[in-house]
Amino acid sequence: MTFVFNDGPHGSLPILPGAQRSALLCDPRLPSEVQAKLHEMTQRQGGTDKVWIASSGTTRAVGALPKIVVHSDSSMRRSACAVNKHLQVQPEDAWLSALPDFHVGGLGIQYRAREAGLRMVRTVGNQAAWDPRIFVDDLNASQATLCSLVPAQLFDLVRAKFAAPKNLRVLVIGGQALAPLLFVAARALGWPVLTSYGMTETGSQIATASLESLTHDVFPVMRPLDQVEVRTGVDQILQARAASMFEGYLEAGASGKYQFSDPKQDGWFTSSDRASLTMEGSIVASLVVHGRVGEAFKIGGELVERQQLEAELVAAQLAVPYVTEASLQIVDDERLGAAVELLAVDRTTGEQLAAVFNERVSGAGRIRRVQVVPSIARTALGKPLRNPADNLLPK
Repeated sequence: MTFVFNDGPHGSLPILPGAQRSALLCDPRLPSEVQAKLHEMTQRQGGTDKVWIASSGTTRAVGALPKIVVHSDSSMRRSACAVNKHLQVQPEDAWLSALPDFHVGGLGIQYRAREAGLRMVRTVGNQAAWDPRIFVDDLNASQATLCSLVPAQLFDLVRAKFAAPKNLRVLVIGGQALAPLLFVAARALGWPVLTSYGMTETGSQIATASLESLTHDVFPVMRPLDQVEVRTGVDQILQARAASMFEGYLEAGASGKYQFSDPKQDGWFTSSDRASLTMEGSIVASLVVHGRVGEAFKIGGELVERQQLEAELVAAQLAVPYVTEASLQIVDDERLGAAVELLAVDRTTGEQLAAVFNERVSGAGRIRRVQVVPSIARTALGKPLRNPADNLLPK
């Protein structure tokens, strides 16, 4: 067996899994001793045609060993084929890859290009720090027609008022919820945005807006891909079953040794997200994700949804001329039980942002205080980490 480790720039993976090969993908920013441990444990597991993806979850404790999601080469290929079918990929299409290869979103693009025999071009942003201007230049130079980004990257494009190149026909947005006002602003600049929802466990997308939604500017519904079944269980927790489903997890136990577990039941995987489904007979016509379990908070006796607050923060950032790096945290509060706090890297613009936010949000969801931090700790996809202590450490 040949074992491939993503040791290229920004975690780029020069060889895809295939005959008698397996690959470990993890954030190259992880400490070298953590990477070595991951390498050792996955090699010890053995097997061929495996894709080991080290999760970069937003809630993992500092210094903790990442959970590893175990896929097969065939499950990743099935996911890629389903996405290609949904996007009606044609031989003349080309993918521009701007997401890190060690994340399922970036790896999925490689698989989609390979399965359809398409050209794939890596933007400089895949190999170095994200830069919206470089990304647009690369889109124009490559004449790519397909791309995938996360909301934070789309926000940067909109703030800079970059118009979409004419050659781009689909821009899939995933990784976290897309704020409706950001969608509207992106569409006004011509970006052909398709909202999507997916999981590392399913190899990529579970549900994506249809191509027909590009003909209007109404916030689109997401439809499950053909190879995915979805349902909701207790408390509207989303469950999924798919041909592209992962094999299981490798997790560090109390002793520090990795142990394999398969949480699926009859092929169904229970997520950590709350969702609602719209049915047309026995067919799921749309999927709406409301946020993660545990991200609804009682503040002064009023239930507050974190996902809604983050959408309002994006709206406030779009309205403020000079945007500071900022994120929301829910912190303990002696009087209210919990409170919303804004973390910002600049006091003046942070307070301006909080004021605009509070004009939009009434009652319990208002920002109670602004805390200045050296930087905003984020995952590789730009999502703020959920542990407030992470933001207090110099980066």
